[in-house]
Order: sequence, then C-alpha cells, then structure tokens
Amino acid sequence: MEVHFCVDTLDGNVTIKRTKEKAQKESVDAEQQAREITEGQIYGTIRAEKEKVTEAEALKAEFEMLRSQALSGDQKSQYLVAAAQLWGVENRGMSVVVENLEEALYWFSQLLAKGYPKALEKQQECIKQMNDRYAQKIWEAEKKAREEKEKQERKKRLAIRAAQNEFEALVQFAETENPEGMYYLAESYFNGVTVEDTVIVEPDLKMAIKYFTNSLRGGHREAFGRLAECQALKAEQDKEKKKRTKKEV
Repeated sequence: MEVHFCVDTLDGNVTIKRTKEKAQKESVDAEQQAREITEGQIYGTIRAEKEKVTEAEALKAEFEMLRSQALSGDQKSQYLVAAAQLWGVENRGMSVVVENLEEALYWFSQLLAKGYPKALEKQQECIKQMNDRYAQKIWEAEKKAREEKEKQERKKRLAIRAAQNEFEALVQFAETENPEGMYYLAESYFNGVTVEDTVIVEPDLKMAIKYFTNSLRGGHREAFGRLAECQALKAEQDKEKKKRTKKEV
C-alpha cells in the first residue's frame, strides 16, 4: 500500500495521507478472486455429482440389459447378474446393483444344473453369506432384546431405589412431628407402597392409626376423617378375628 507525505501549507503541520483507492481496489480484487474460487468449487462439485449420477445411471442401464438377457436364457448374463447381486455393486459411492441373495442363489442354482463353470463355488458362497446374514440378524435381535431387558431392569432398580429413598425421607420428616409428614406416612402404612412388583411398605393398619392420631393432634384437618376410617376398619377386622377364633374353638 502506497503512503504519500505532504505539507499542509495552511498550518505547517506534516500529515500522512494513505491512498485509499488502491487499498479499496486490492480489497475488491481479493473478494472477486475468492468469489471466483468459491463459484469454481461449487460448479466443479456440481459437475462431479452430475458425472457420478450419469455414470451410475449408465451402469444401472447396463445391468438391466444383462438382466433382460439372463431372463432370455443367456448363461453368461445369468452368471454376471448373479455375481453382481451376490454382494451388490457400488460406483463412486452410489448404489448401482442392490444385493439380492435370494435371486443370486436362484441363478447360481440354475447354472449349476446346467454345468456352468464356477456355479457350484458361487452357489456355496451365496448360501454361506445367507447363513451369515441370518446368524447376524439373530445375534442383533438377541443383542437388542438383551439390551432392552437390561434397560428395563436398570429402570426398575432406579424406581425401587427412588421409592425407598422417598419413604425413608418421609419417615425422617414425620419424626420431626410435622403433621403433614405424619399424615402422609400414615397414608403409606394404610395403603402400602408397591413399585415395579416390589413391596416397599407393607400395609400396617396399626401404624396408620398411630400416625393419623399424631397428625390429628398436630392439627392436620384431614387426619380426623382418615383416622375414623382406620378405626372402623380395625374394629371390623377385630370382629372377624374373634369369629374365626370362636369357630376354631
């Protein structure tokens, strides 16, 4: 970038003036060059993709022609079609022939029956690959089922542990003689707590009555009705117990 010095004759001070025109021109030229490179890369990529697609389409058309000849009974075409279907064919990352083991096996079996060279070898290769794929699918299915089972078991363990922790925290809260804590602890004893088929808290009517009573003394409004229910249920259970005792006697 050029720098010009000049003397300001009005005040005698020396000032430095940079020629912005050349700097701006250099900037424009650099931007233009960058844009041309970018556009060239884009056009080059598009051309390459078009060429790849065109080439793949040509190969597909060639395969379809071979397949038509195979259906007409041409043994060489049958062999080439089967060989392509045995593993599938890709060209520059694009699928040209999709793997089709069932059809490949059909062609190799037909050729074997006619004594075509290498048909037996290819038929066995095809059968082996089919068995390997089948075994792979079974292994993947078993792995998926095993992983799902482990996931569910982990989930179950976490749920059980969370419920146990919650109950322990509730017991500690009730021990502070908080009416709300005692009320919900009584509910837990009244109904019992079961998570994932695992009993966390066994129903215990006696403990439920105890904590509903303590909660009521602490001023919990709903504890009175629940305590009455528990006492009525307890009286009914005691009555049934006495009847059974009398019968046994």
